[in-house]
Amino acid sequence: MKRTGRKKEWSILAFCAFLVGVFPPILFLFDKPVLIGGFPLSFLYLFGFWAVMIGFIAIGARRRQVPDLATDEAPNTTAVMDVNERGRGNE
Repeated sequence: MKRTGRKKEWSILAFCAFLVGVFPPILFLFDKPVLIGGFPLSFLYLFGFWAVMIGFIAIGARRRQVPDLATDEAPNTTAVMDVNERGRGNE
């Protein structure tokens, strides 16, 4: 699969963010004997970070609608013109 434009940049950014997030000095910041809702802080950090990374990947993977610049045709405005002409004819 060939990635172009921003998708390639987004993939690199997500990969680097993941590496920083699981880097041992960052993990040691959350390795404390603290329980939140009965769960250790490190557990909540890892699963929360994992969920955020899945969100980043989902945002980066969605398709963009790219306008077709290959055609030189003007956009189709006949429907708007027909409605306006019908409105004038009824007056």
